[in-house]
Amino acid sequence: MAISIPYTFSTQTTISSAQVNDNFSSLLNALDKRGDTLTGNLTVSAGVTIDGVDISAVIGSGGTLLAVNGSAVTNLNATQLTSGTIPDARFPSTLPAASGANLTDLNGSNVSSGTVATGRIASALTGKELTGYSETQVNDTISGNTLTVDMATGNHRAVTLNANISTFTLSNKPSSGKAAAVVLTVTYPDNTTRTIAWPTGTIWPGNAAPTLTCTNGRKDIFCLYFFDGGTVIFGTIIGQNFY
Repeated sequence: MAISIPYTFSTQTTISSAQVNDNFSSLLNALDKRGDTLTGNLTVSAGVTIDGVDISAVIGSGGTLLAVNGSAVTNLNATQLTSGTIPDARFPSTLPAASGANLTDLNGSNVSSGTVATGRIASALTGKELTGYSETQVNDTISGNTLTVDMATGNHRAVTLNANISTFTLSNKPSSGKAAAVVLTVTYPDNTTRTIAWPTGTIWPGNAAPTLTCTNGRKDIFCLYFFDGGTVIFGTIIGQNFY
């Protein structure tokens, strides 16, 4: 369908602002009826309206209105939004992320490759149900009779007790007021009696640290729990002599 406008102009013809405005109005009305989409940049001056809405509140510097064609929305910034409001109808139903994927459609498939910026993820989940949840067990090693467990890399740990542990350190512990626990699976590679010096501040029921199984192929599982940044660590036995 052809678009017609009320006025045409030739060289050295005097024109009025009313004629120009009528032409713009006819053009916009025709586009609206056709359902066409404006792409690219439409340069306008303050005070021009679309469907009765003054678009001067949403134009960027230089009087350029970014067309809502999927990519332009990502250019809206805090400076443009400090005054006035943008009607909901001006936004697409899904807001595109920098990668092109829709933020409203983030799911396991979308996140299987690449990364999601920390700012896109809530810092805390409240009243939510997690299903299909699991944690990776991290294998630690003893070096120079020292075992260091970095809690930033995981809370479920495993170690083969092929040497005495005289220094046991928990690094990157959550701050006081946040409860945390380390579950440690100890595997014994032979029948040699060995010992573990538990992290500073660890207490056990009855003030008695557990006796290690130290039998070839057997496993003991312990839990170290705290909520004060690790000043006091409550040690519990989940189970011993598994095989």
